[in-house]
This record gives sequence, C-alpha cells and structure tokens, in this order.
Amino acid sequence: MMKRILIFAIFTAIALTVHSQNFKYGISIGSNYSNLVIENPLESESSYKLGYQFNLITCYKLNDKLDLRFEPGFVNRGAVLRIFGQAEQKVELNYFSFPLLLNYSPLKKFTVTFGPEYSYKLNSNFDNTNQNILKYLVDRKYDIGLVAGVSTQAFNKFEIGLRFNRGLISTSKGLIKYRDLNGDEHESKFFNQGLALSLAYFVN
Repeated sequence: MMKRILIFAIFTAIALTVHSQNFKYGISIGSNYSNLVIENPLESESSYKLGYQFNLITCYKLNDKLDLRFEPGFVNRGAVLRIFGQAEQKVELNYFSFPLLLNYSPLKKFTVTFGPEYSYKLNSNFDNTNQNILKYLVDRKYDIGLVAGVSTQAFNKFEIGLRFNRGLISTSKGLIKYRDLNGDEHESKFFNQGLALSLAYFVN
C-alpha cells in the first residue's frame, strides 16, 4: 500500500509541473558520509562510511523566499561496526528516500532547508562474517528522520548543497537488551545519521 502511495505521489508531482509555472524540476547526485549512532552501546563501536545518492527534484515556489521541495531518490547509507570486540565490518543500507522539504532563501542565492524524510529499505549488504548479528541490528524496513541543510546557486541552473540527516527510529525492530557490570539492564538502539554533499541541476 505504501509503495502505491509513493508511486502515485511521484507521478502526481511530475504531472503538476506541466500545468504550473510555479514548479521547477531537476535531478541531483552526491556523496554522503553516514553512520549508525548507537544509544547505550552494547560493547559496540560505529564509524562513518562513504556512500552515494541521487534524487529527482520537484520544487513548488510559494513566494519569493519560500518553496516546497519533493525529492524522491536512492541513498546508500550504513556504517563500519565493531561488535563485541571483533574485527570491523562494513554495513551498507540501501533506501528509497522520500524527503519533503521547506526551503527558505533569506538571500538571493542562499537557501536554508528543513523537513522530514521517509525512507524504505530496499536491501542490506554485509561483510561475510557474523551476518546474523548484523542483520538483527538493521532489520527494520523503514526509517523516519529529519533533514536540515544549506545550499547555494553556484550557476544559473546548478545548485550545491550540504545537508545533515538524522533517523528518529531505531534500525532494529526488536529491543537489544544487556546488563552492565553492576547488573543494571540497558537497551541499545541504532540510528541513521550522516552528512551529504550534492550537486543539483534544474531543467527550468
């Protein structure tokens, strides 16, 4: 059901661009530096990995300083994890992302961006060892997060942007519980987080 809603929203947004001069559309490509932030670490460490992403862009101009932007696309996230003191293992999480962003432009070629992002996980890739443990840590199929960033119009139809994203839902469906040396019980959670640098090109 969710997939049908997303597909309908994409085609509706594209169709509207034909009928309104307030719309502009384009495409963006970029790289991201992503990580899985661990809340209450379970003898685990996490570090950033380099990934990539690309998005379609539909932008609706509300007024001279505000516009609403819809950017469905593909994003490669993940982290490099060390679990229970074992060797580092790379985890790749591939998502279909659905950001809905509000852009505010206090200056002519400078924009501040903020908004929610829904992501549906397409697949996960792991190193060959300890896959069962890693799969349990990232077995949730979706993520809901927030995006914030800045961008500048470098040339007439090109835009360079820098964004920060943070997931609000743990990547694990189940609760990961453990006890510390004092016997107190804790719950570990894993959240997507990262920075993205992108280049966008607008057709009109």
